Amino acid sequence: MYTFAFLRGVLELFFVGFLISVSRANIIQKRLPAQLQAPTFYTYCCPVGGQSLDPGSKAADVNSNIDKIRSGNLTLEVEAKSCKDLVCTGDSSVQICTENNQKTPGNKDLVSAMVQAISVQCFGAPTDNCGQIFHETGINVILSKKKCGS
Repeated sequence: MYTFAFLRGVLELFFVGFLISVSRANIIQKRLPAQLQAPTFYTYCCPVGGQSLDPGSKAADVNSNIDKIRSGNLTLEVEAKSCKDLVCTGDSSVQICTENNQKTPGNKDLVSAMVQAISVQCFGAPTDNCGQIFHETGINVILSKKKCGS
């Protein structure tokens, strides 16, 4: 027969584990940009869309792409049911796609937040940033490793 102290210890261990898992989920949710709080998006980490199993892009190149999207004069409009290259820095490429049946305008704040969300959720090491994120508006963004031109 189990002693009271043993049962109490098991219950405390279970309760502490539960608190840690709930706290971690809240921390991850708080780190995401406001416009990407669940359930408006779905993120898939590498490999996606034919990407290799190689490590992803360097964090510094991803951050540079986020800055370019936020401050750049980029055309974010995407033809119906297609993708287009948006920015590429170092070894980090960003594509914007749409699943919609018509030309879809992108919003630079939303797109940069989507790249940031991939980086937050799919970060495994300083060179492990890649994935794809789908937004409820039909836009999706792919962050992948690709050798960019000068």
